Amino acid sequence: MNKNNLLESVFRTGDGAFAVDQEQRIVFWNAGAEAILGYGPEEVVGRCCFEILQGPGGSGEEGCRQDCPIVDCGLQGNLSSGRSLLVTTKDGSLRWLGMTHIFLSPLEVHPVTVVHVFRDLTAEMESKKLVQRMADQMSGLGFLNPREDGAARTDTE
Repeated sequence: MNKNNLLESVFRTGDGAFAVDQEQRIVFWNAGAEAILGYGPEEVVGRCCFEILQGPGGSGEEGCRQDCPIVDCGLQGNLSSGRSLLVTTKDGSLRWLGMTHIFLSPLEVHPVTVVHVFRDLTAEMESKKLVQRMADQMSGLGFLNPREDGAARTDTE
């Protein structure tokens, strides 16, 4: 499969997907990325990913950032595991993205370095935060976790 067909296949996913060149400029943006983040391809292609996928308050703390270590890994031929990003969408809302990276060698016709494929994990991350807050509140009220409770009963029997 040539690179044109590979990119076309990757971009036909329901997940969000975009590709950047070695300068971190977005060169491809699919309909899934538009649905999740609110930006159309005409708004992002040619711009740097860190201008679009910013963390809360415009920071690069959770979102993309200049001098991206992921792009550097791709340029050096190294592997990088996926990660979660907290980014601000076009409408200003925050979204947690679960992102996987696919590294490609740049070609003259396709200067792609990294393809990012992502999905919206916001509901999952918010559920985890809620469970953690509930656990924190329960432990503050003196409730024991099941392991401690079971251990306490064994000691007293």
